[in-house]
Amino acid sequence: MIKILHLYNNLLNLYGEYANMVLLKKHLADQNIKVEVITADSAADVRLEDFQFIYIGAGTERKQKLALADLQTRRDDIVHCIESGTNMLLTGNSFEMLGRVIVDADGVEHSGLCCFDFSVTEQSQKRLTGDVTADCAMIPATLVGFVNKCSTIIFGQDSAEPDAKPQAAAIPASAIKSFCTVKRGLGNDNVAPDEGIRYKNLCGTHLTGPLLVKNPLLLDWLVKKLAESSDTKGFVFTPHDYPNENDAYAVTLQKLG
Repeated sequence: MIKILHLYNNLLNLYGEYANMVLLKKHLADQNIKVEVITADSAADVRLEDFQFIYIGAGTERKQKLALADLQTRRDDIVHCIESGTNMLLTGNSFEMLGRVIVDADGVEHSGLCCFDFSVTEQSQKRLTGDVTADCAMIPATLVGFVNKCSTIIFGQDSAEPDAKPQAAAIPASAIKSFCTVKRGLGNDNVAPDEGIRYKNLCGTHLTGPLLVKNPLLLDWLVKKLAESSDTKGFVFTPHDYPNENDAYAVTLQKLG
């Protein structure tokens, strides 16, 4: 049995992000793996260590801050899950909560969870939107998605705003890999191609779409990873034909050139 936690499923659910978990559950079931998806509006309602996979989707900047305030009370549990190798995926702006600080468009500082050594600065002049194609180390195909954000992410000790309260990050920037390398679209700092974060079994990315729905091979990779990490006895991945998913990916990739 694989237990999946979809955290803040009502609060952080832009772009139909719930469909990521709907499809993941179906694909796991198609591999004859028992799966249970638990939804929770607050981290206080669940034992995070009980789950083999934790997912958080995208939300507005205001709702992100509400989720962040709730998640602050479970910061140590989040760090434990990350370091112990719990599989986690955070899409859209939800992974920004894992940094040291988020400075909003009004200059107000919101302390992050300080799981990773990066800071986030938001601006209100222009939303940064667009389709994305990228290389992703986990799959032998071009990754596709969509980005809609107003933030810039900077890594390292110089990343915090001058007035930000000093807080030690649990995981240094040098230990963090990027989730993907953008070929078309915007990366973390909107200049370099590095996009998202990857550390142990945690992946965070601004890509939405929904991400797993748009990328069949990434979904296959996650299914295999969950099955293997949960010690599913005798698991052998069985390819299935999902023509609608594959055709949708092919059309998207062709349209994006």
